[in-house]
Amino acid sequence: MILISFYSFAQTGPGGIGNSDGTTGQPKNVLWLDASSLGLADGSDIATWTDLSGNNNNLSQSTAGFTPIFQDDASNINGHPRAEFSKANNRIVINPFNDMPTSGITTFIIYKTTDSGDGLVSYNSSVDNAFLLFNNDLMRTYINGSGHTPPGPEPDYNSGNWQILSHKWKSSGGDIVYNRDGDQVYTTTFQDGASIPSGGCLAIGGEQDTQNGGYTSGQAFQGEIAEIVMYNSFLNSAQQLIVENYLSEKYNLSFSTAGNDKFGNDADFNSSYIYNIAGIGQEADGDHTQTSSGGMYLYEWNSTLANGEYVMSAHDNTTNNSTTTYTGGDLPGGTEASWARQWYIEKTSSDGIDVKLIFDFKEALTDGQYPANVANYVLLYRSAATGAYSVVTTASQGTLDADQVYFNVSDANLQNGYYTIGTNDETNSPVEGVAGRTWYALASGD
Repeated sequence: MILISFYSFAQTGPGGIGNSDGTTGQPKNVLWLDASSLGLADGSDIATWTDLSGNNNNLSQSTAGFTPIFQDDASNINGHPRAEFSKANNRIVINPFNDMPTSGITTFIIYKTTDSGDGLVSYNSSVDNAFLLFNNDLMRTYINGSGHTPPGPEPDYNSGNWQILSHKWKSSGGDIVYNRDGDQVYTTTFQDGASIPSGGCLAIGGEQDTQNGGYTSGQAFQGEIAEIVMYNSFLNSAQQLIVENYLSEKYNLSFSTAGNDKFGNDADFNSSYIYNIAGIGQEADGDHTQTSSGGMYLYEWNSTLANGEYVMSAHDNTTNNSTTTYTGGDLPGGTEASWARQWYIEKTSSDGIDVKLIFDFKEALTDGQYPANVANYVLLYRSAATGAYSVVTTASQGTLDADQVYFNVSDANLQNGYYTIGTNDETNSPVEGVAGRTWYALASGD
């Protein structure tokens, strides 16, 4: 097979925000730690915490007396295990951390604590406190050796409840933004024009006074962490809210302001649809117009996103391959088969959103091949997770990158509910695809 492709996708970060190298207009996801990925026995020491960002920025701790502890028991957060930091002087580190952001950084942490005077995230290089989030009772930010102490009472993160911390800083303008559970709790400007030095050590759970040294038990973080995500840029508000929605749904954490919740609000939403939550959206300071969820790509179409508008999607992790192809009675007349996997899509719209839905045969199906005779494929919809499908009226459809079928859908035909791809001719246009051939896939993205 010869494949000549002019259309590429690369969103692999949480919520469909970012990728491992910052290409194709995406922010670079430099670190992604998820306790659910560790696969350890309950009570085990966490000697290595594997990075999921694709950058191999794994954290480690070789001294058993300093390791966090893997906890997987009845106290899990929405069924997800967590890392317990309960040892004196505990921490887990990467030294050097060569992907440390220098001019802009966004950090998300799912955690709970009652601690104060503690180093939650510490980065130290040739400069002490090159980047530091310190004291959960009234969180201070240190940049390039200088610290800012808010006047209080916010930002306060030591309530003992599970929460979403979102923290952003950028050199240009010196903006700092603290969010808790989707709400901004404090913002200021600090260290305008400064740069975080490279080549240092990143520590989670301990506060350094020299590079990977000078730790003290009195400044060690005590609490539990389920997930940490870090980007090397100051995410815009839409990107930030999409990641917060991903974390909120995954861990069943409520937003302080209901209007920030962009997913799972429809009466027919099935709570099993929490895998690969991703979204597009726009706010006054920027947008996010392309995302992916387990083999289904969601793009803005016709430049219709407006401020405050979002479209979110997720699936329920149904096995999707040639042996699970659905041919049952829920298919509409004339449709012979569909994928087993479907995606829940929910929109928040003020004046209408048109979208492009793209189904990637090679990515979504474990044994998928290449679509054939594209006119035979149809977009299927149902309002609930079960029940009869109907065929969605689309503005146009076609192929991209040889292994993808797209449908352009206008706002009037984009309803909250469950979507998948079907075929009206399983012989000539199977939903599993056909063996490879020479393809020329040229698309502008419209």
